[in-house]
Amino acid sequence: MGAATGYRPSLVDRQRDVAIRLQPGSRLYGLCTRLVSLCNPDRLLVSHGKPDSGIDLWLNLTIRHLYRAGGDWGLDLETTLFRRRPARPGFAGDGGILRALAAYRYGAWRQVRIEAETGHSRFQQGRADLAISQRHLRGEIGLSLVHAAGLQSDISASHLAVRSQWLDLVRRRYDYRLGKNLHRTLTLSFVGAREISRQKGPGLMPGSRAREVGIALHWRGDHLAAHLHHGHRREAFRGQLPFLAAPHRAGTRTTGLDVMTGDSPRWLNLKVVLSFEYRKISSPDPYRLPSSKTLMLRMSREIFASR
Repeated sequence: MGAATGYRPSLVDRQRDVAIRLQPGSRLYGLCTRLVSLCNPDRLLVSHGKPDSGIDLWLNLTIRHLYRAGGDWGLDLETTLFRRRPARPGFAGDGGILRALAAYRYGAWRQVRIEAETGHSRFQQGRADLAISQRHLRGEIGLSLVHAAGLQSDISASHLAVRSQWLDLVRRRYDYRLGKNLHRTLTLSFVGAREISRQKGPGLMPGSRAREVGIALHWRGDHLAAHLHHGHRREAFRGQLPFLAAPHRAGTRTTGLDVMTGDSPRWLNLKVVLSFEYRKISSPDPYRLPSSKTLMLRMSREIFASR
């Protein structure tokens, strides 16, 4: 059983008050030019939304079955049910996820992982007409390689498909991580990723190609552990928004710190994680938040286990 709570500057991760200036050559600028009696293409369009910041609360229950037959294969089956109950009404959500993970280890230096996941969720966005009911399918294959003592690579490729009345998303992602143990308790990691997305439906956001690079430092003590990470994401969109004259680019810098309890005492089975994340976003899309600071507290406890 787990719970996560914290403050979010926007529960839907969007700008509350939006000001749009139509660029000459955009679809909306051309429409307003033809219908000049109804809208002025050179006038600033301003939209004010309702407050959507506040305390976010998530509750989840996971039932996990681990199959270990003593061979090279291991199989994990997980069923997760979750509910979102933020302090501000109109932003609730719930759903369920079914996940299967198979891992095969050959030798002391290599491991192959295969993961499959499906789920269904419903989320409110402040107004009844904006509620989302969506389902998703996800598959991933990964490979872990030990190059030398304290040096390991992780390579993975994943495919995600999301369907809802607002969104038809297909995303392929390729990740690489190189980890080096600097000390018995300290690990330095370099990460990189490439992502290709295709989107259809009434949503405004077009498909995109993105690249990510990052660095992380993980420290593990007897009772506490800490994870410090910094990453940069560059995204190039393949289509243009209705109020922009050309496809745009966006950049996001993310810095985060996670402080968590260690493995002892084992009898407590309690995991506590305190997370802080700062994001700085550079984008001509007025709906994107220019920056955000999020503080979250997560707690989980294994209440029943058989071995």
